[in-house]
Amino acid sequence: MDGSVKRISVSILEELLKEFDGLTSKKTYISRSKAIADVIRRYIADYS
Repeated sequence: MDGSVKRISVSILEELLKEFDGLTSKKTYISRSKAIADVIRRYIADYS
């Protein structure tokens, strides 16, 4: 990875987003973007 940041748009069910936000607030992520990036990294590690 080169460290550059790309902006994306995602459509997600409101209830799923509320649940995600609730979980990430317990883990004290700085932002939703940081939490989503962490989830993507874990997904890649699990399925690579």
